Amino acid sequence: MSIEDRAYGLLREIVERHQGTMTYQREGKPPHGAWLITLNGKVWEIPARGERSFPELDQLYEPKPDIERPKHWDDYLHKLVPDAEEKLLALHAKHAKGA
Repeated sequence: MSIEDRAYGLLREIVERHQGTMTYQREGKPPHGAWLITLNGKVWEIPARGERSFPELDQLYEPKPDIERPKHWDDYLHKLVPDAEEKLLALHAKHAKGA
């Protein structure tokens, strides 16, 4: 499966490069599931709100040029903003829980 075929594939690649995991879990995560990003034994849980958007993750992608106010994951290019890796790691450090 290519990076483009995986949801948030570019972010998952960053997490995996840092020996972490990024998985989507439905069971036990009501009502719509959640992304779980695990790095260094700490987990950042990003719950789905049923709005076709994960703003915490979407902000790390460049919006499509013809979309003035992106609202859904479909409104973004398959291209990260220039400092996406640093932002993702900082967000994880700020929000993650555990160990």
